[in-house]
Amino acid sequence: MPFWRSLFAPIWAYSCFKHIESSAEENNIQESLSFAALAVFYVILMVSWRLPDPLWLVSFFSFAPMIPVNRAALRINDKLIADFENNEKFSGWNWACLVLGGLLFLMGLLGMFLPEP
Repeated sequence: MPFWRSLFAPIWAYSCFKHIESSAEENNIQESLSFAALAVFYVILMVSWRLPDPLWLVSFFSFAPMIPVNRAALRINDKLIADFENNEKFSGWNWACLVLGGLLFLMGLLGMFLPEP
């Protein structure tokens, strides 16, 4: 249920991170970071959108704590699933959406910082 997981992401993050950490430990996969600390950092970044201008821009990095967690999940899947294939390629549509989204994001940032006529 992706909608509900995204709506309650700050609450769901800790249990998800903890589950991945325990799976990594069960499979003898060593991770150097504390997943509980990553969950707390994730929640802090998620609520940072309430900060005053321009500090709220930090909230755009809320994905960062998920990088090591995702890396651990990929290592777990690689170990447990014999024919596991990681989807590492971008299609033409992926690139088109990334470019369009990046341009819209940059236009929004420029519109925020440029003086009004």
